[in-house]
Amino acid sequence: MSQLLRRGFFIIGLILLPLSIGGTMLIQASPECLQGEVPTGCIQITLYPDGVSGDFYVDGVLAAEDQNPGWLLVTPGVEHIIEVKNIRSTEAGFGTLFTYADVSTTLKVGAGETGIRTIWLTKSYIRGTLKFTCDVRNAAPDDAVSCRVAIDGVVQTDMAGGQTTSYFLDPGEHIMLVEIIGEQAGLFDPASVEKSVGISAGRTAIWRGIFVKKGHLFVSLDEPDVTADFFVNGAQVATQAAGFDMWVTPNRYHKVEVKNFTDPAAGGIYTWRDVRQYVSAWAGKERTITVRLRKQYLKGFLVVKCNVSDAPDAYCVPAIDDVEQPAIDAGASAQYTLAPGWHSVVVVPGPVGSWRPASVSRKVSVWAGGTQTVSVWFREVQASPSPEPSAGPTSGDYLPILTMGGCNTEERGYRWGPSNLATRAGFESKALMMTMWAPTECRPDTSDPTHPPRSLTVAECAVFYYRPRTLVLFPNRPFDGNAYYDDVARLIRHIESYENEIGLARSKKIVMGPVSHEGGVIGSPYTVIALGAGVIDLPDIIRKTSDATGYAAASDNVHLIPSLYFFGIVDKVVHKAIAGAAGIYTIEPAEIPPVTP
Repeated sequence: MSQLLRRGFFIIGLILLPLSIGGTMLIQASPECLQGEVPTGCIQITLYPDGVSGDFYVDGVLAAEDQNPGWLLVTPGVEHIIEVKNIRSTEAGFGTLFTYADVSTTLKVGAGETGIRTIWLTKSYIRGTLKFTCDVRNAAPDDAVSCRVAIDGVVQTDMAGGQTTSYFLDPGEHIMLVEIIGEQAGLFDPASVEKSVGISAGRTAIWRGIFVKKGHLFVSLDEPDVTADFFVNGAQVATQAAGFDMWVTPNRYHKVEVKNFTDPAAGGIYTWRDVRQYVSAWAGKERTITVRLRKQYLKGFLVVKCNVSDAPDAYCVPAIDDVEQPAIDAGASAQYTLAPGWHSVVVVPGPVGSWRPASVSRKVSVWAGGTQTVSVWFREVQASPSPEPSAGPTSGDYLPILTMGGCNTEERGYRWGPSNLATRAGFESKALMMTMWAPTECRPDTSDPTHPPRSLTVAECAVFYYRPRTLVLFPNRPFDGNAYYDDVARLIRHIESYENEIGLARSKKIVMGPVSHEGGVIGSPYTVIALGAGVIDLPDIIRKTSDATGYAAASDNVHLIPSLYFFGIVDKVVHKAIAGAAGIYTIEPAEIPPVTP
């Protein structure tokens, strides 16, 4: 065999030799094991993974400290127990997440030989890992935000958006609270997240704290100059404003409510209905919402159209619920704002003259936001020729005789009662007496027990007694200056307020008494009949007629009792009124029949 071949077999033998001694490679002594004069055995123990070291014991005696590999001089030919204790490492997590357990092995080497052994260490986990990512989404480049982490109440180092950090935690449940912080933190949702995390030794739990930028919501009203209170999800966000803007949780619906409107143009006629609307905004995006308002009317409208035939200078005077309104020119109309419900409308034509009809009355129902129209038509008719003077009224005329009864006629009503005129030679007539002292009541002759009182409205009373041709007003007060004029004015005003309703608009109107035009109290279309100086005034007439007939005046009111004397005056008044002449007429004592006691 050649020398080269022999050398190859020798090398192969050296390689295979460690396999025959329990995984230990035996080589000639190396420089790390310095031999003395008497050769000794050498052991080399290498620990893996890299970066670890330990203390080496041979048969219980410390032989090398904090080494890797460890070089040990041992007695040759004897089996030794090699222990590695107090293992150290430069690896991340060593000592906090894991450690290495002590290891041992046995080894025997000969004199001048080196035994080499490798030991792979096994990690012993004492904790688990939580891997957390601060996930901030839709942030703008200039948004300054970060995550602040607290684990079991202990605040950790702040994390930038997108950063991932691992925390080594003891096994068990841990409470993790993460808050979004920074100048723009308020623009992200949620403001914080909290989670209970279970940790197992040697295992890794992964969690992402997700914070999304809110949507920017702009809300405004579609009506100018209108303000209101705004609410989002039940919380008020703006007070008496035209709109608002705010950042809201993105990608979900929010309840927007608008209430308590203020509109300078409403004038109490309408308001705006409350609005409830559900809106959303995308993450990091702007959205504009215009709230469309709907009116809620509080009042309705009435239009009165004045139509007058062949009288362009005429006009209409409406009264709504007994309140007179400004005149409306012929051919024009006027609109009125009214509360919902039924309303009375009375329209009288003007100027004073003969009109057909004399007035128009309507009952109108008005509803909120609606418009009702009342069109009235009037036609002026020529006055009939004045009749020839006669000795007195003809049979069938009705003469309402009005007196002041000692109370405020603007606050109280009428009591209507009939009274028969005394029979005069050649004719028979009736009078209708109204004394203004009692509630509105219409009754037949109260002296007749077969006709008990019956309650009727003023209009019903007028229908019951027909429309009188002549209206004679007797202010029941002696002439004493202004007080007398006040009585006359109040009486006229009260009658005029009802004249259309009870059909007196076309009656002849006469005021009787010591009247003058002083103060402008009496005027057209009234005819004034003055009592002459020798005519007894009305209080005395009443007293004398009461005495003559045996009737006594009531304590709270003046009853006009029929008598020849009193109705003699009435006859004269009516006679002059029918004659149709205008102006002031005086009745002298010679024209009045004497009083018969």
